[in-house]
Amino acid sequence: MVVANPPFSLDKWGTEAAETDKFAHFRLGMPPKTKGDYAFILHMVETMKLRTGRMAVVVPHGVLFRRSSEGKIRQKLIEEYLLDAVIGLPENYSSARVSERPFCCCANPNPTHR
Repeated sequence: MVVANPPFSLDKWGTEAAETDKFAHFRLGMPPKTKGDYAFILHMVETMKLRTGRMAVVVPHGVLFRRSSEGKIRQKLIEEYLLDAVIGLPENYSSARVSERPFCCCANPNPTHR
């Protein structure tokens, strides 16, 4: 199980290296150069153990609503049965965060579902 709280909307997240990624972390799509949210999410999804892998990640709200390449990635996560749930956390859920943030939960399903 991976639980993460990566930096939100990281600019300059390493697009150049991702374009030649030999491990296919970005097979579901390439995140935009100026927003690294899906770079972290895709890396975690693609490294989950088959059938038993689980992950949960705190994300900015934009991850749920942005269009373009992020919208396409989000759609593929749903189509491949990788996104299990989106949980809305309340405001001030911890001392480290002031505003509310969604929590995305993913699981690596049986490959016959893919």
